[in-house]
Amino acid sequence: MQLAPKSIIDVTEYELTIRHEADRRFNNNQRTGIEGMTNKTKARIQHTRGAAAEVAARLVMGLDPYAITDDEIGAADFEHRGVKYDVKCITADYPILNVQYYEGVLERRKDWVIMVMMYEGLGWRLIHLKDIPFNNLAYIEPVAAQGGHRSSHWRLDMGTK
Repeated sequence: MQLAPKSIIDVTEYELTIRHEADRRFNNNQRTGIEGMTNKTKARIQHTRGAAAEVAARLVMGLDPYAITDDEIGAADFEHRGVKYDVKCITADYPILNVQYYEGVLERRKDWVIMVMMYEGLGWRLIHLKDIPFNNLAYIEPVAAQGGHRSSHWRLDMGTK
């Protein structure tokens, strides 16, 4: 379901909520060691962009933007009208979407939708780029872990340049 392709969502008014959630995620990952935290500055930026993308996605869907949470590993970012959504954030200067591959992921997420948000680079504005049914990944060969990735993943060029 494609709701509003390339619509610009300004999340400036939710900055405190975004920063709070990003800090919580960063601190949780640092404490538990879930992620490789070799570059803490980059990790903090990624957590902030991820939280901002989730707020923007909730606004696009007409959901409460303050309800973002640090979901469990493997859980959807939110559910709307019976569809589970996984929100991913890319940037215009690196429009590559990486989706983690692991055994059984296609079966577990077969009816999910990946909502791709692109950070515009100016302030707190994101673009709702596209929605990709998780089933579509079945037709793409995952690539092996490389260059900072710890596991195999699907690599999709969003072609925004």
